[in-house]
Amino acid sequence: MHHRAESITKRKKVGRPKNTDQEQAFLRMCHYLEENDEEQLTVTDLTSKMKEYLQDTDSAPYCNPYQKSKLLDHYGDYL
Repeated sequence: MHHRAESITKRKKVGRPKNTDQEQAFLRMCHYLEENDEEQLTVTDLTSKMKEYLQDTDSAPYCNPYQKSKLLDHYGDYL
């Protein structure tokens, strides 16, 4: 019975594996946005900031359309 439940759990994991470097860089970028909320920053500006945080990794920042959707998910109507 245990093996069957484990098999079902494994099958439910769909999509790409999470990239923790990207996730951490995104959260750092969000912190930057919150600390600099008096500035007008574009999605492109934020993507560039995320790229800075990823410079010592093999990861790339999110593309602008995905960045925008992640920001909307993260902040909702507050954005």
